[in-house]
Parts: sequence; C-alpha cells; structure tokens
Amino acid sequence: MKNGECMEYSTGDIVKFKLESGEIHEGDVRFIERSRNEDILYISSFNRWDRVPENRIIAICRRIRSNEKQDSARLRTGVDNKR
Repeated sequence: MKNGECMEYSTGDIVKFKLESGEIHEGDVRFIERSRNEDILYISSFNRWDRVPENRIIAICRRIRSNEKQDSARLRTGVDNKR
C-alpha cells in the first residue's frame, strides 16, 4: 500500500496481514473498530483472533459480496427472508 492510499474493508473479507513477528497470515475480517487515526481489524485465523492495525494489512484476497453475506446469514440462522 502506497503512502496516502487506503483500502476499504468490510466484515467477511479475507485478507493477508503481517504479524509483529514478521510472519504473514491470512484470515477472515470479523469486526472493524473505526477511529480517526487508524482502523483496527479483528481477524479470525488459525483458530485464534488477531487484532491487526490497518497499516499491517498487505492485501485483500477475497471480497465477500453482499448477497454472499445474506446467504451465509441465512444458513447460520435457518431463516429465509426471500419472498
């Protein structure tokens, strides 16, 4: 990511990120804590949660489209809102 550029993230996106140790991991964005200075992403990877500042995100590997999110929610809850 170049200086001044920013990526837009949303819950459900699959991202690659760098840990403080320098290791690169991939995970699913579960929650985004937005602030003026920097967004913090809570990412589920390798059966654990990582709290990752936005500046350590390397790439978005896969974006979840809104209809995929709806399908996923319907499968989890068993509720079909389609009419």
